[in-house]
Amino acid sequence: MPAFLLLMLAGFGEPAHPVEYRFNVDVFEGLFYEENLFSESTRTFDQDDRYNIIGVYPGLRLDFENNAHASVLGEMEWIHSWEAASDERLTEDETRVGIAHAFVGWTSPLWSVEAGRMPFRMGDGRILSNDEPGASFAYGGRAKTYWQGDFLLAFDACPMAALTWGFRPAFYETFELTAIWFKDRENRMAGLFRPWFVDAGVKSSGDLYWIGGDADFFAGDVYLSVMAFYQFGAVRVDFPNAGTRMDVAAYMADLEASYNITDRMSAGGFLFLASGDRRPLRGNVEAFLSPMPFHDRSPIFFSGGFERYDRSESFRLGGVTWAGVATPGLTLSFYDPSGFNAVFSGAVMFPDGELMDFDDWIGWETDIDLSFEYGPHCRFFAEGGVFFHGDHVRNISGTRPDPAYRLAGGVVLSY
Repeated sequence: MPAFLLLMLAGFGEPAHPVEYRFNVDVFEGLFYEENLFSESTRTFDQDDRYNIIGVYPGLRLDFENNAHASVLGEMEWIHSWEAASDERLTEDETRVGIAHAFVGWTSPLWSVEAGRMPFRMGDGRILSNDEPGASFAYGGRAKTYWQGDFLLAFDACPMAALTWGFRPAFYETFELTAIWFKDRENRMAGLFRPWFVDAGVKSSGDLYWIGGDADFFAGDVYLSVMAFYQFGAVRVDFPNAGTRMDVAAYMADLEASYNITDRMSAGGFLFLASGDRRPLRGNVEAFLSPMPFHDRSPIFFSGGFERYDRSESFRLGGVTWAGVATPGLTLSFYDPSGFNAVFSGAVMFPDGELMDFDDWIGWETDIDLSFEYGPHCRFFAEGGVFFHGDHVRNISGTRPDPAYRLAGGVVLSY
């Protein structure tokens, strides 16, 4: 346990206070096969990989009588890639041992505060989703309203802050307004511009801001989720012998509607939008930028997957490519009391501003996600999907790439 956590625990009160504890451990084993997925380094659909992840994640939760609490989650992971020998962008073997999160907190009927290395999620994960060092507070307020503030160091030394006002009129219904700030102190945005330069010494700096909100509510028997953010700020990119400063003006929106057909089956539809920029480095930046997003829809195109186990800690474009994206899609979910779950989804991707224009479309994807809970401690999963490239990719590269595939399967043990 980190020394700073022990010191903070000591400050919560006298050791004589009763304490309740809960220890748990998750064991993950997953095999992954990916072909023609999007590469962050080349900005094209040309990356193949076959890899295995074995992870052990022990956790400890402490609750003190004086409303204080502490949580620690360790991670021990071994990742092996069978494609690394033929692709220098991949690492053959990677071992990670450390603390995923370790934080302490205090809760009262109105206030709560937590500090340490802890999970942060902004913009429903579309802007940021990761465990980072920082602090968070929440105030219950009155009339079903609340405030939440977050401050963290993203990556290693990039400050980031968010302030949210929320209103919860009923169970499962929430309305929130959020403002977010990020400062690049580590050349983190430079990777988005490196494909245009042979020299890898591209540097970046700047401040980004997001304002927007989200809402989850019922309209009759239909459950609606709406999220929208406007992004502004400035980015400076410096490369050998020159540099440029660009203002940022971008947007992102996500709309979803779901309906329970029966008590075991539901159907839904969604529309995800992220602005694009057809002329990077030639004027202002109009593509939506996110420091560490996690997008779980259409996992091949958006590079999603299993958030804890194979997420990427890098700056990304909200629309994946610089052209941005408009993605309508459908989902069908099935649940059985025996523990079997199935989710089917399909989506079509268009460049920003060209929704339903099949003369210049990015492609379409279909996925299936299966899981089975065998008792209270074991869950098996299997995931498969295929992405077919459209004319937009062919018009840029001159050829249409082969379809992209993603297969995954494994087991999660929880004790």
